[in-house]
Amino acid sequence: MFRFGKPCKRGHQQDPLIVVIDERGRVSSERLGEPGIRFLDDEPSSAVSTSNKAKTTEPPNAETRGDAKAKAAGGWPVTTLVFLGVVVGGVALNEVGLLDLERSRVESPVVKEFELTTGASLRVESFNGPIQVRRGASDMVRCEVVRIGEAPTQQAARAIAEGIVVETQREEAEGVERLTLKVSAPDVQPGFSALAEVRVEAPADMAIDLKAQNGSVDVRDWNGQVAVHTNNGSINIRGGRGQYLLASRNGSVMVEARDAVVQASTDNGRIEFRGDFAPGESKLENRNGSIKVKLSPNQSIELDASTINGSIKTDLVPKRPHRGPGRDPDHDRDRPKHVTSLIKTLGEHPQASLVMRTINGSIEVGMERRD
Repeated sequence: MFRFGKPCKRGHQQDPLIVVIDERGRVSSERLGEPGIRFLDDEPSSAVSTSNKAKTTEPPNAETRGDAKAKAAGGWPVTTLVFLGVVVGGVALNEVGLLDLERSRVESPVVKEFELTTGASLRVESFNGPIQVRRGASDMVRCEVVRIGEAPTQQAARAIAEGIVVETQREEAEGVERLTLKVSAPDVQPGFSALAEVRVEAPADMAIDLKAQNGSVDVRDWNGQVAVHTNNGSINIRGGRGQYLLASRNGSVMVEARDAVVQASTDNGRIEFRGDFAPGESKLENRNGSIKVKLSPNQSIELDASTINGSIKTDLVPKRPHRGPGRDPDHDRDRPKHVTSLIKTLGEHPQASLVMRTINGSIEVGMERRD
């Protein structure tokens, strides 16, 4: 026979409970000072006071049972442990910058100004952030680079911003001057970020070459040659005229220009053009996305369009003379056509041509509405 029990705490008025297991495996209990032995599967003895019988307790809910089990096992309540885990985890993520709690941002601008000779060109390279180009003075280039650092603390954000390097280089080749502006990123630990906003003002007839690793490029009212390359970001050309060489891996290409020769491509995004094309060959290529073209009403051009997984929609009508009174045999020519390839000539003896190719996407070609 085994006898074991738990001694009562100091100041406890109730006698300690003794649990007894006999050689047959029966379990019984008794209290010191209480006569007799009661088996646990027996009815309570008459020695138990009536007042104790009358006491009732409410059934514990799930949370109470969970806390009681945790306390019985010698641990903390489950709800307390969960709360502490959330707090400690949030603080840890905030310290390494993975959780934006009270994230600091510091801007540190740098301005560069240069006088250029006639026929000079400009090259801009940036790692992360947008590039904007606007029409400026006829003989000067002004570059403003807003260096930006983001980190959990003001001091760390300032160190990141001031660590962004802005370099300039002037070189001359075959009597042509070229200015290069390069913006390089500092070493940044995970959870911190660095970017730069580049704003350029230069002569509108200047040739420009813009490269952005992660950021959009926006050019307005430009008449010189424009070359743009982005890895992740859109390209937006609005106003002006000239030659455009535009390429994006992940981003849309939008062009609004007059007398333009355009070579534009993207792997993921849409391509849109509005305006008219100058003499020469223009080409729009897209792997995963649509192509949309709106031509000027007086545009004369040769069109060659095709898609593999998509359709072609056009409202363009070849100019044909009316064949006398009565029903026009080409009465249905104004209806939109849905095809996968299109070859069409607009105007007489066009000197401009446009090739459109897409793999996964639709092509839409139409005329701008006359005012």
